[in-house]
Amino acid sequence: MGARSPDDVCSGPSGPDLLATTDAKSPALDVTARAGASPIEKTVLAAPVRKDSTPHVSAGVSLRAAIALDDSLLRQSRRIGRYAILSELGEGGMGVVLSGYDEVLERRVAIKVLRSHNRQDGRLQARLLREAQALARLSHPNVVQVYEAGALGDELFIAMEFVRGVTLSAWLADRARTQQEILAVFAEAGRGLAAAHRVGLTHRDFKPGNVLVDLEGRVRVVDFGLAALAEQAERPTSEELAGVGVERTGVLAGTPAYMAPEQWLGEQVDARTDQFSFCVALWEALVGARPFTGDSVDELRDQVLVADLPERVHVGPRIGKRLYRVLARGLARVPDGRYPSMDALLADLAGPQVRARHAVLGLGLGAVIGLAAAAWSFQDEGRCLGAEARLVGVWDPARRDAAADAFEAAGVGFADEAWTQVAGRLDARADAIVAMHRHACEAHARGEQSEHLLDLRMACLSRHVHEVRAVTDLLVAADAGVVERAVDAVAALPPIERCADVALLTAEVAPPADPATALAVDNVRRALANVAALEHTGRYEAGRLGAEQAVAAAEATAYAPAVAEAQLARGRLLALVQRDGEAETSLRAAFTTATASHQDAVARDAAAALVETLNTLGRLDHAQVWLEIAAAAQARAPDDGAAAFLDLARSKLLWSLGRYAESEAAIERSVAAYDALHGPDNPATARARQWFGTALWARQEFARSKAVLPDSRARLERLYGPEHPEVAAALRFEGNLYFALTDFDAALATWRRGLDIILRTRGEDDPLVVVLQGNIAAALARARRPVDAVAAFEAVVRTLERRHGPDHIELCTQLDNLGASYLEAGQLGPSRLAIDRSLAIRRRVLGEGHAEVARSLLGLGEWGLHARDYATAIPAFERALAIRAGTDVHALLRGRAEYGLARALWLSDRDRGRARALIDQAVATFTSLGQAGSLDLNEATAWRTENVPPAVAPKR
Repeated sequence: MGARSPDDVCSGPSGPDLLATTDAKSPALDVTARAGASPIEKTVLAAPVRKDSTPHVSAGVSLRAAIALDDSLLRQSRRIGRYAILSELGEGGMGVVLSGYDEVLERRVAIKVLRSHNRQDGRLQARLLREAQALARLSHPNVVQVYEAGALGDELFIAMEFVRGVTLSAWLADRARTQQEILAVFAEAGRGLAAAHRVGLTHRDFKPGNVLVDLEGRVRVVDFGLAALAEQAERPTSEELAGVGVERTGVLAGTPAYMAPEQWLGEQVDARTDQFSFCVALWEALVGARPFTGDSVDELRDQVLVADLPERVHVGPRIGKRLYRVLARGLARVPDGRYPSMDALLADLAGPQVRARHAVLGLGLGAVIGLAAAAWSFQDEGRCLGAEARLVGVWDPARRDAAADAFEAAGVGFADEAWTQVAGRLDARADAIVAMHRHACEAHARGEQSEHLLDLRMACLSRHVHEVRAVTDLLVAADAGVVERAVDAVAALPPIERCADVALLTAEVAPPADPATALAVDNVRRALANVAALEHTGRYEAGRLGAEQAVAAAEATAYAPAVAEAQLARGRLLALVQRDGEAETSLRAAFTTATASHQDAVARDAAAALVETLNTLGRLDHAQVWLEIAAAAQARAPDDGAAAFLDLARSKLLWSLGRYAESEAAIERSVAAYDALHGPDNPATARARQWFGTALWARQEFARSKAVLPDSRARLERLYGPEHPEVAAALRFEGNLYFALTDFDAALATWRRGLDIILRTRGEDDPLVVVLQGNIAAALARARRPVDAVAAFEAVVRTLERRHGPDHIELCTQLDNLGASYLEAGQLGPSRLAIDRSLAIRRRVLGEGHAEVARSLLGLGEWGLHARDYATAIPAFERALAIRAGTDVHALLRGRAEYGLARALWLSDRDRGRARALIDQAVATFTSLGQAGSLDLNEATAWRTENVPPAVAPKR
């Protein structure tokens, strides 16, 4: 027997097709030969049974008359309840499918007998029965009708509609199908899925083999929900798994070829899991091949979990730009990136003409029905049906398509992942705005909320619409920079749930009573929404200019709350463009104005921003004062869930003050608050954890840092995709960790991946390029690969020369490294040229006595040792040691100066007594540095052991 394809392996409990075909080829059922036959199988099928040979029913011939054509079947059959068994239709992992006849209702039925190897597991049996009974209550033209579900002894059976036709697989294989035919059939199957989802059923094993097309062309989906519920019933054998080279380490519920990532990972599945399988099947039907393939289960799993979709230009003409976007979203690796419902996917699949009838993209059929019900129940149509109109031109089909086109035109590798996140989040936000709008109207209509509260909620929703518009204004004209930060911009939008928080709404300062002033204030807040969008997409200077204009406009209204909000926005943008003095002035003004107008949340945010700004400037005493002020403002502010930034600023300040335990408690609070505010996968949490992991690394707590930095990078990958510059920046810090742990192979792999991402997304002029190049070169040097290190450092120096010129101070560190690598490679001449050049630049720019000059002097001393030119080495080390003496900031370099001078004095035999003292001091210095000095400590200790005999105690 040949190797089985991945779709055949671990296909779980999905059974044979519920069909009556004229050319049945499955082998005759042999109950006595089958191991583990169930009680039903043994009692019902004890007598020989022929394969179904009943001809197709012609028009005008009754079903009972058709069955009477061969009444010998009835005489030979056994029974299940009221059903007479006619024949076996097929056998699958779940059990056997029988052809039966309901003598009470006089109709042909298909009966699935569910085999279980866990017959004593009452919990499993009860779950199977509940789901089958739930399916029996579902009546939809695109779902096979279940008539009855019951138990007979320890076994379960399901009696269902008898369908004459073929599977979707056979329908597709029968002849070439047009794109329109395929889309029409899949739309019917999708409607069947959506109907089941609305009653809480998930299929878990959608595939063409579980879709039937009858003789009239009607489509039905079969086997809802049974796959995962019966995953313990029939597990693939070790032999079956061995056929594709995998070990039996767990159970896969579903057919591998169509399984979503969460199924592979054993995570929770829901309706969005069916979306993924649906899109795999549709892609396969249109293209002729699935989007993810593999020669084994392991390869297929890896493809689904990590591989990108084939580019649209490579998949053929049947999948155009719009259809590709729909399928790509349905195939998003993270469930949150997919459509909010199957209805939403189908609406998008139908195209703009159909979607336009629904007024706003992202509304599922249930939401449309809900709006119709609201129109019927409430007469206040201007308010209760106004939400979808508000979103026209903000996030509607045309707007969404324009943004998608802009993302594609940006030409960056991470655009698809960014689009999936952005579109999914904005779709969900549009749905939430409509739902919140309807909820507010209904609550008011029922008399549960006052007219005043309704006005507050509607004003809150208007602000959210403004904020969405500000973001989408940038998205529809997105360049590479906007695409890079688009996820941040959408993730930073405030939670819409605030518009239902009565305490929060009533705590806000009342809007101006004068209509003209109120309109002017609304314009200011619209402008501030634009400023926030610019800030979160990285357009800081444009945002600063917008904030300046907003401050002026707010001051013209004389409405203090708007002035405070504008001053806060301006202060944040000034800090981002590093105009720290002006930022401090603006933030102080924002705090004062907000406090005077009782805007405690704005006052808190202004004070928190001051804490961060002052901490960055090293003014820790002032930062502590503002931290206390911010905490007091927070105590007065309503619980808006937005205090996460304050705790992050608190954590950073406490870390700067050396109060590490308090800092850790604050960062944990901050992460928890960000998660509660924006969900577990959000940029703020990822960056907060990245900062914490880097801080742990700086304290040389490498084991703890290793528990944080890879996690923060993984969060960023889930948010932005694996090829985003944010991931490259995270890889930089993660590589630093591996380097400190002396795992140079891991460091090199990590940094090289980051460099590759940056070069492809931002180009060779990005500042991170030279950082990563330098790190890679340093790792090669530490790994004792001097020839590779020389080439790497030469590339770094060339990059810096191109960027800064030949005599810039930025070249010095890399010239030092290059000189050291030349030494390791035995190239004394080039080494001396690089070292002398570094020393000359530092002396000219910084002065003879500057601490950084010691770095070049250490290089010169090492050169002298390699050249045995002690007349050069000893003065160089002496001068470096004199510069470094008395400082703990560069203790590592001081230890290297001690170690270098000890070797020079010992090897030149000039002062071995002092050399002995210096090598002991160097070992002590390296020891005090812990992990950071471990490599130097090992080298110094080995040299002392090899060259310096133990001191002999003087005789008494």
